[in-house]
Amino acid sequence: MTARPSSLISSVIACVGVWVLISGCTGCGSGYSRLLSLKTSTRRVMTEYTFLERTSGRLFGNLTGGKKAAVDSSRLTPLAQKNLINRYNYLYSTLNPLRPERVGMHWDSVQSTFWTTDSTRRRVRLGAEVYGWHPSWMADNWMQAPFQLLTTIAYFSYNIDPETGGCLNPEDMEAWRSIALVDSAHAHDCRVLLSITCEGPDRTARFLTNRIAWKTLSDSIASLLRSRGADGVELAFTDMPSDLAPRFNDFVSELNGSLEKSLPRGECYLSIVLPPDDPGGAFALQELQQTADLMVVQGYGYAGEEGAAAVAPLLPAEDGGPCLDRTVRQYLERGLDKEMSVLALPLYGHQWRDTLDKSQGNYVSRFDRVVTYSEIRRLYRPSDTSFTLTPSLDPVSMTNYYLLEFPDKSAIECWFDDDFTLGRKMDLALSRGFQGVGLWALGYDAGHDEIWRQVREKFTTDTLQVRDPVTAYLGYPVRVGDFFLRHGDLIATAAAAFAFTVVAAFFIAFSDWRVRNSVFYGAFNFFLFILSSALLLVPLLSWLGFFGDTRMGLLAAFLTGIGAGYLIFRLTKSLQFKRP
Repeated sequence: MTARPSSLISSVIACVGVWVLISGCTGCGSGYSRLLSLKTSTRRVMTEYTFLERTSGRLFGNLTGGKKAAVDSSRLTPLAQKNLINRYNYLYSTLNPLRPERVGMHWDSVQSTFWTTDSTRRRVRLGAEVYGWHPSWMADNWMQAPFQLLTTIAYFSYNIDPETGGCLNPEDMEAWRSIALVDSAHAHDCRVLLSITCEGPDRTARFLTNRIAWKTLSDSIASLLRSRGADGVELAFTDMPSDLAPRFNDFVSELNGSLEKSLPRGECYLSIVLPPDDPGGAFALQELQQTADLMVVQGYGYAGEEGAAAVAPLLPAEDGGPCLDRTVRQYLERGLDKEMSVLALPLYGHQWRDTLDKSQGNYVSRFDRVVTYSEIRRLYRPSDTSFTLTPSLDPVSMTNYYLLEFPDKSAIECWFDDDFTLGRKMDLALSRGFQGVGLWALGYDAGHDEIWRQVREKFTTDTLQVRDPVTAYLGYPVRVGDFFLRHGDLIATAAAAFAFTVVAAFFIAFSDWRVRNSVFYGAFNFFLFILSSALLLVPLLSWLGFFGDTRMGLLAAFLTGIGAGYLIFRLTKSLQFKRP
């Protein structure tokens, strides 16, 4: 049986129509396919995440018998918690590109809701400075930066080749030429700087003694600044030998002058980063401040590779140790202009691995890695909601830390700053007269707005009461001692004049026999005289070194004072018959 021609034609037309319909929707189909692929990938990741949560929950239940922890979980947690922290170290990096805060949303696991940052933030008050860094490896994390609360952003960094003055990381400079950070910052009246770095004493010495490299660097930086309409540069030279201070001054002056001639507006904003400690005086502050617009004091990086310690301690763990208070005092004593300076603070912490030393009975710490503030908030959040991990506060360093001990005689420590401790360190900068603070680095706190609430509280209001956290911790005696140290010459002069007046008045008064009778013939008055004589002779004889600094020496001085007072009394009584 053969098909009818009309039926055959109808079938062909129908097939052609279907083909045309499918071809016309190719663009839509491809978009749908990508959307479906993204949705499938997201579902796969979330499924693996849920499976991990359930597995860790069952593991914890098996280890604890299904009961709530009966001990302080911040001091002793099961091995499951240790494994969970190790596993999340890598899961964080894997899941990081899909974080909801990348699109301006933040997940609150406690209330099971999404929230977004406030777009009505107040601006930084006139004259204050809030400085931030965008490291090139942070990719597009700058998109969530609170530009309203920033005055300066430095793109980190142009790494100098000491032999030529060229760039050792050209891929980062290619990213600089296309990154939209510059335009977004300028839209919020925030200046943008290109950070120039030279690390290590050997490389720094080779570059600063190579004037040809200076010229190459100047031309390269001028081209990069012009291509983006940036505002200036930041100089961050680390481990600079002290004998190169004159060379560095010449380089800074020459670079600044060259850039001002090359930039369209004839202006180049220049900031210079100072290390936490500069014992050799490699940075000549008086000369540099005549050229620079801003001095950035690095207030982090104090912890070494051995012994768990704070990244930015307010006060030292041992007398004379490195700390923020010492850094600020030393730079101010050397002539740092506080009104053109900021104190840089960290948005990261250090994680340490501890092993129990049975012979010593304590932990031996080994540096593990740097962890960002955002990462700390994720890693140290137990999956089992029957207990919570609460950080401890070290009041000396004004730093938080987690100490997690495990049954296998190992432990994990993590030292970090949060909004409270950073708020106190911001108070240190403000109480010492600094123009503001810097935060290293933007994006390290992604998904957490509490630190920026501290910035808004301290740098957007016109009136602010600030208390120095150092004197607040050390208390009233230290404040009194600080007052005496600051006004020592005036107080010593006033005390000497007062003492001379008292002694003169004493002799004038005792020249009258009636005064002598009144003092020495009343039992109570006589007791007060003997006691005051003893107390006055104690510091006098001790200061003269008659009895040393021992307790027995002080007792001997006291008894000597009593004896001297009694002899004066007997001598005065023997003179009563000779009065007129």
